Amino acid sequence: MTTPDMPAAPVQQIAMVSCLNCRSNFDVVASSFCGCIARERTFACPRCGVCACHASYSQRQSFLDGAPAVLHERRRRERTEGVGRLQATDPETVQRPFALIVDDDPLVLAVAERAVRAAGYSTLVTSSPEEAFHIAAALLPDVVLTDALMPRLDGRELCRRLKSSYWTRNVKVIVMSALYRGTIHRNQAFKEFSVDEYLCKPIKPTVLRDALDRILPHIARARGHMRELQAAS
Repeated sequence: MTTPDMPAAPVQQIAMVSCLNCRSNFDVVASSFCGCIARERTFACPRCGVCACHASYSQRQSFLDGAPAVLHERRRRERTEGVGRLQATDPETVQRPFALIVDDDPLVLAVAERAVRAAGYSTLVTSSPEEAFHIAAALLPDVVLTDALMPRLDGRELCRRLKSSYWTRNVKVIVMSALYRGTIHRNQAFKEFSVDEYLCKPIKPTVLRDALDRILPHIARARGHMRELQAAS
């Protein structure tokens, strides 16, 4: 009971969701972030420990549309602290092969991430080329897949910076573009920006996979060997 002189107790917000793995319901507001190496982690189910980092873009977006304000605030802090947390991560702890994907279109990010994961890579996505550079310097991905035209920092310039740095010069870079489609732009990307592969959007998953196999043949061979072992077992 409250009186005019007594402030009302704050209302505790909850957001019940169903775990994508064990299907049990749990309150994400009271849950902890997962331990995944990600720009923005998701919440782990307290029953089975599985998170939603590998959920589809539509599944994650559907959940966020109805999330309470307190959860959005926790996510805002998570995004703010995300780059610093990644920079403190030991590259040796990253699951390999590992791809960093950069695009300012969230739908393209989701589609590209799905295609790269299907090729056997663990992934990390970001919409910021500036963040991508710092993340790449910290985690040393096997490949960076980046859009060419983005605000503030062109994806081709991101490639040039990566190739100019002693620490990231061996990181493979694939540049994607829906605008710079001509032969002149393609040749310029190779000669002036030192890209390893240049693809024109829209990109079919098979084309992207072939590009990954060309620039990282040892990973393709390892994947083929693993399939042979699985077929023989």
